[in-house]
Parts: sequence; structure tokens; C-alpha cells
Amino acid sequence: MGASMGGLISTYAVFRCPESFCFAGIQSPLPVGQTRHLRHGASGITRGFAILHGHGTIHDALDEARRMREMLTARGYPLTYGEYPEGHNWSNWRARLPDLLTAFCERGSTSEGPGERAGPSLH
Repeated sequence: MGASMGGLISTYAVFRCPESFCFAGIQSPLPVGQTRHLRHGASGITRGFAILHGHGTIHDALDEARRMREMLTARGYPLTYGEYPEGHNWSNWRARLPDLLTAFCERGSTSEGPGERAGPSLH
């Protein structure tokens, strides 16, 4: 899980080592290089994998976030996506943190093994 550059790094880590992760919490990832890596895909992503991707709509890389959403959806990755009327800042990311942590906890308590994990239940 990460915000801004941390969101980009989280995205990279998940697609580079999909066998190590079952969930990615990505908040306003910086767009540098992320679409290039997503085009190559990740063959090890399992059915139980889930991605929660949130982005602000004010002074944030919204166009790139929407392209990332389209690429993930087109490749069939399980994605929960949200846009929020906030900026690229800690106020935005802090407000989404409870949803991310709840999703992590729910996944951890309902895991049935690789490929059979329940998705996050977010509102």
C-alpha cells in the first residue's frame, strides 16, 4: 500500500512479484512509467487478487489514473476504483486509509489460500 510515489512503488511491486501479494492499496500513484509496466502485465496474478485504487480530482494525475484503470480493467484484474474531490495530498489519502485498512483486515480474515481469497468489501 502506498500514496503518490509509494503508490507507484506498490504498483510496481505487485506486478513484479505477484506471488508475494494478494492485495494492493494504491493511492494517487505518480504516473512515471506505470503504464509501460502494466502493458507487460503480470502472469502470476491469481483470481483472488484485489487492487484498490483511489485518486483525487484536484491537481492530481487524474488522466493517467483513468488510463491505469482502463488498462487494469481490460486485462481482467479485480479493481475497486474511486475518484474523490480532493487533491494530491495527505488529507485525501488519510481520509481513504480506513477503507484500505478495513479491506486488508477483511482479506486477511477470509483468506482460504492462494487464488481463493475473498475480495475487499468497500462502500
